[in-house]
Amino acid sequence: MKGGGGNDTLVFGDGPMDTDWAYGGFGNDSYIITPSSGTVIVRDEGSTYDTDLIHFTSVAIHDIHAVPYDAENDGVFDDMLFYTDQDLADGALDTAVIVIGQFGGDPANRIEYVADSANQAYTLPF
Repeated sequence: MKGGGGNDTLVFGDGPMDTDWAYGGFGNDSYIITPSSGTVIVRDEGSTYDTDLIHFTSVAIHDIHAVPYDAENDGVFDDMLFYTDQDLADGALDTAVIVIGQFGGDPANRIEYVADSANQAYTLPF
């Protein structure tokens, strides 16, 4: 799924549970992760003035985890994997998000916020 040059809202979870790609582009983009969205791989590109958000609509903040990840399998853990307690319980990435380049490259291409099922947004410290 690809956004345009403005503020985009990209919603995942209404199709088959598999892996989807998300490209937000410039602007303040929101990536909405609904139940059974599968794994969403986000490649966000923008400017330093953009604020981008990943919103887990059915998960409380204390059930969301984030770790460095090597999505490109190049030995560099510059990506971020968000996963949930449910992902751990069932052994599948049902509502996971991989953010490409969260820890490397251009800071303008990072996700700044994560929100939970209570619609509370939290600033990412990285």
